[in-house]
Amino acid sequence: VMDNNGSIASNFLFYGTPFHVLINAKGQVVYSTYKDDASLQQQLELLSQPESKPLTLETSPSEGSVVPNQKKGISLLYLSATWCDWYMKDIHPDMAKNCINATQLMNQLYAQNSRMILNAYVTHLWTEEKDLNDYLKKFSIPYKVSIDEGSIARHYRVTQYPTLIVFKNGKEVKRFSQFEDAETISKFVQEVFTNPI
Repeated sequence: VMDNNGSIASNFLFYGTPFHVLINAKGQVVYSTYKDDASLQQQLELLSQPESKPLTLETSPSEGSVVPNQKKGISLLYLSATWCDWYMKDIHPDMAKNCINATQLMNQLYAQNSRMILNAYVTHLWTEEKDLNDYLKKFSIPYKVSIDEGSIARHYRVTQYPTLIVFKNGKEVKRFSQFEDAETISKFVQEVFTNPI
């Protein structure tokens, strides 16, 4: 099946590919991991035995992220991936360029107004703290970026990286996923900040 809207991945707290979800005869998820190792093999063996109760040696990450909610004023929510510029370079060059354009635009917007309320996250998929640090250095990102464990993207139904959402008094007013026309997006954001009422 095609997980077009991310609902299957979100139901199992998908962490990266390949991803293994073991379900017992009662339909209960008893184990999940993105690793193919001895622990997975042990769980498969336990699950194949009648009346077995597999040990949960590793589980998917918990939903620890707090969904940002700025009730007053203008705020931006930016979701991206640390790898989309280089991983997509050969197979989807347009997507890679879109990621670079988005990152450059966000740096520009922040430079124009460093007091803006900006919540920036990168997907947890194939991303560890080292990857985030490399990404921040590579693009000289001056604002804080955190790893989203999946709850923020899921909450705002973000299925494409990068995505920029503009909020006014807690309500979404515009969403961008294509960044080839960075000037138009920049003008829109600046107008919203200039005329907040």
